[in-house]
Amino acid sequence: MYAAKAVLTTLTVALPLVNAAVWNITVGGSAGLAFTPDQVTAAAGDTLHFEFASSDHSVTQSTFASPCSLMANGFDSGIQNQASAPAFDVTVNSTDPIWVYCKTPGHCRAGMVFAANAPSSGQTFDAFQAAAEGKSSGTSSGTSSTTATAAATTTTKSTSSAGSG
Repeated sequence: MYAAKAVLTTLTVALPLVNAAVWNITVGGSAGLAFTPDQVTAAAGDTLHFEFASSDHSVTQSTFASPCSLMANGFDSGIQNQASAPAFDVTVNSTDPIWVYCKTPGHCRAGMVFAANAPSSGQTFDAFQAAAEGKSSGTSSGTSSTTATAAATTTTKSTSSAGSG
């Protein structure tokens, strides 16, 4: 009886992991200085799977207030080229916003930023991108940026975990 209870408990605990999504995000490539899509709405347990499609880009965590600066204790892929780092994975720990930029000189200021779970008002993705570009921006109630759909994948190069930022 105890063995059956242990198996049932294990299955119950493991079930939420089955529902976790993998969000495929292309870094660079044919879109140029961009993350494609540039934002997603991810749940805790989901994976942000960044695939480097061209050379000299990074996946670097920042804050809304300082969009082009590494967040203290934030994740950072380092500047990668396509051959040495085809993917960088980040596990989402909460539904708090995660702000990301490319730290290659000039890329963030050109608007190469990404967000997971950006609010639809106040600190929006559009306001984050405008701040990265050095533009004055009020708050936005909507967004014209690209959105994503979850897809399954098993390819990983390196991993990191992210909470709030």
